[in-house]
Amino acid sequence: MTITVNWPRFLLASILGAILVFVLDVLWHTHVVADMYVNYPSRPADEVKPLMPFLFATYLVQLVIFCYLYLRMYPQRSLANAVWWGAWGGFFVVLPNGQFFVGTPNMGWDLLAMQMVE
Repeated sequence: MTITVNWPRFLLASILGAILVFVLDVLWHTHVVADMYVNYPSRPADEVKPLMPFLFATYLVQLVIFCYLYLRMYPQRSLANAVWWGAWGGFFVVLPNGQFFVGTPNMGWDLLAMQMVE
């Protein structure tokens, strides 16, 4: 079975999707759950701003590769397969974060659960 990828369509959809996820993630962290990170050990905002282009590039590369792997691993594409792939792939992407949160003082299980949901 030969699988063909319409590259212009794939790149357009995956890059636009990565941009949308990046914008939603930034809005989520800065507006919706901003108070959740009050005692969280993090960098000051003036140190974070110069890192945003790198974070944006990371989203573009990782999510495009994530989408491409989905196309390669699931030739019978469906919404159910995409949700399954996203749930398991996302779980294994954030699994190392769980070790960090469990070992950090003043970080509760609620923050860990929120990171897993993201």
